[in-house]
Amino acid sequence: MSTNLLRIILCLLIAVSINFDYVSAADTKYLNPEYGFSVMLPESSVRHESQPPAPQHGVAIDLHSGGRIWIDGSYDVSFQGSARAALKQILKEADVKLTNLTKQMKVAHLEAVGTSYSKAQLVSTRVVAYRARSKEIAIIYTFGLDTTRTKQREDDKLFQKIIRSFCTMPLPE
Repeated sequence: MSTNLLRIILCLLIAVSINFDYVSAADTKYLNPEYGFSVMLPESSVRHESQPPAPQHGVAIDLHSGGRIWIDGSYDVSFQGSARAALKQILKEADVKLTNLTKQMKVAHLEAVGTSYSKAQLVSTRVVAYRARSKEIAIIYTFGLDTTRTKQREDDKLFQKIIRSFCTMPLPE
């Protein structure tokens, strides 16, 4: 059995044995072989994916609350080098200034960092995970939640559930 197949099986076993309550019969798996990841999404959600020939970076779902959750995989073409640096760049592009309000964490087995910020009534949460690769350009996984202050607590539960379901897969060679 190949090492990559063993990694996939191990990831699935861990997700099922430790986090089995995070996945319900009403969830379906979104697979992104191009950027090497999968997540479980609510089956009832409205999904938005790029149509070919556009790159297949990820998926977004509309929430019943009016909010949106999205997951993106992208190559680290600007050579950020870490989840923290990538998040800093994302916040700069969104014209958001934070002072040490980031939280370090792990997403699957990857180094990750996250933060939340507000603009008017919109509350946004960003979690960035960094997948370093020895001979290839690294991959940055970005998870986003955009919602209102009144729906933030409810929507964040689903957002965290989706992040916990995240698994890496072998990348195409």
